[in-house]
Amino acid sequence: MKHLIATLSPLIIALTVTGWAGCTDWPTRGDSGVCYPEEHLDDDMNCACQGPCFEGWGCEDGTCICIPNCVDLACGDDGCGGSCGGCGSEDSCLQGACVPACGDSFCDPQTEDSCSCPADCGASCGDGCCTSLESPCDCPEDCGDPCEDRTCGSDGCGGSCGDCAAGMVCLSDGSACAEDCDDACVQGETGCDGGQVQHCESYEGPNDTTCWAFGVSEPCPEFQACDPLVGDCVCLYEECSGVCCPTADHKCHNDQCCDPDCGDNVCGEVCGLSCGTCTAEKCTDCEGVCVCDIGQCVCQVTCEEDCEEGETLCGDELLWSCVNVATEDQPCWHWGDEAGCGPNQVCPEGGDACVCQYTDCEGTCCESNDHVCFPANECCEPDCDGKACGDNGCEGSCGTCPGEQVCNDQGQCEDAPCDPDCDGKVCGDDGCEGSCGTCEQGTTCNEDTGLCVLDCQSDCEPGMTSCKAGVLFSCENNADADDPPCWKWSDGGAECEENMICVDGDSQCSCEFESCADACCADGETCVEDACTP
Repeated sequence: MKHLIATLSPLIIALTVTGWAGCTDWPTRGDSGVCYPEEHLDDDMNCACQGPCFEGWGCEDGTCICIPNCVDLACGDDGCGGSCGGCGSEDSCLQGACVPACGDSFCDPQTEDSCSCPADCGASCGDGCCTSLESPCDCPEDCGDPCEDRTCGSDGCGGSCGDCAAGMVCLSDGSACAEDCDDACVQGETGCDGGQVQHCESYEGPNDTTCWAFGVSEPCPEFQACDPLVGDCVCLYEECSGVCCPTADHKCHNDQCCDPDCGDNVCGEVCGLSCGTCTAEKCTDCEGVCVCDIGQCVCQVTCEEDCEEGETLCGDELLWSCVNVATEDQPCWHWGDEAGCGPNQVCPEGGDACVCQYTDCEGTCCESNDHVCFPANECCEPDCDGKACGDNGCEGSCGTCPGEQVCNDQGQCEDAPCDPDCDGKVCGDDGCEGSCGTCEQGTTCNEDTGLCVLDCQSDCEPGMTSCKAGVLFSCENNADADDPPCWKWSDGGAECEENMICVDGDSQCSCEFESCADACCADGETCVEDACTP
């Protein structure tokens, strides 16, 4: 900021104090046509057209103005932001003349070329015009060098506009190399550049570091200028409750800027300025009391009081006070002095005090009902723009996420991150579409327990039986309770019932001799009428 102060001329400092009387829209220069205080001020500190205006411009009332020019033009720009006319729906404007429209797939050599209609005639690099079909990458001859405004960094075409020396970093816009985080300012700092203010802004340095430098100059708010001794915008005249008064004549009274001008008033008060008191001499031939009525002394035969001492009343959006319009010995109380309310306050009709127009934070009046109180006596504007959830910046919420979704740092709802569960497991699903591991060859994962078990080749199927060596074997699960089933023939067979035998290859016991109904007859018995008989 020191170098900014050192380069400011005494004229700028003087103009900061006086407010550049008569100059409008300072410090705009160039195509706006207004004059610049340093060069175009007359002896009375007013703007004047000193020196020639731009070509095609004229001087009117001390200001350079643009003169439209449509000579020999049927369409297109008049040179001042206006138009010289338009063309029909089937025509287009080319160099001030209406010609057949581009885009009919026919290149008319009389009215079209690669510049005016690349859609019909194609693009031709080197023809002196950059069309929509060309870019600085493939045709710098027509579209300009991609590094024209850059000295370092990417050229946007896969190449480079230059490298910075060791210890230097390329600014994000490629305009220059800056020392690696040799901060020119600190966060929150402001400085002056002419009559405008600069704010300390951050940019990304190497290795994700944050660097600070002054940004683009900006005009100060209305009735303010940048004071180089302060390094920030200050009021040109008196400040009143955070508001800059518009002229040097305005004063701060009851927290509002007002002009203390009595005008034709001979009594009462205007903007804190006494315009005088009413005495008997100011009301000739008065048999009553000389009182002040709307700035004028009038004779009041009897005192008809309409208020009491100390009362206040809201009316016509102003706060009125009960004042003594007579003498201290014989007071006469009338509604007299009026005062405006403070910032963001109103005086409700029939009320007796100014109140907040919008949200009231323990006496601090907010600018709108969108504000909330945070902390209790400060106005805070919630910020939920583009957010669906999360903090609104005022200890409130922008919303909650449905179900099991969570709110991310950008204020958007998203699915909660999955937490893999492999506790006590060496294989199988981890609950997040992943795996807790794989089993070695010859073993299989038990998905219920997450443990590896030996592979099993079943010899039979559940419920099967088979006769071997005269006894009946059954198919049994040979695996542990927590492991997958492994079906094997039982270690021992079951003996058949009396008079029955188990023939190898059969799946069950059968009668050794004669079968009779549901029974097996013994040796020597025969079946008579469904009964075994000796």
